[in-house]
Amino acid sequence: MCQYEGVFECNVGPKNIDKCLPLIAAVQGSGFRFPESAEELRSICQAPEPAQVQDNICSDGLLGKARDFAPTCIDSCPQACESLELALQAYLTKGGQPAAKKVMCQYESAF
Repeated sequence: MCQYEGVFECNVGPKNIDKCLPLIAAVQGSGFRFPESAEELRSICQAPEPAQVQDNICSDGLLGKARDFAPTCIDSCPQACESLELALQAYLTKGGQPAAKKVMCQYESAF
């Protein structure tokens, strides 16, 4: 998605967001978090590179947004937070599920 940020920004910008909300809801219903504004898209696409992961990774970044859906899950396994954040970044910016799977396999012991 971030590779095509300019393209997606059209869908979540002020001129088109109302037209795209049904599609966004359907995508989110399948478990994929799609941004609901241009600002959120920019925030996702400007997520820190792995070398710049924050100290409070369990509650910030992409994982912080995912945590809103299942806080007890994330809080139960704090050792997995950095790996989960990296997997989410890979999913959104480096090729979807195959990229996330590669990261998860790389950090298998954290999960």
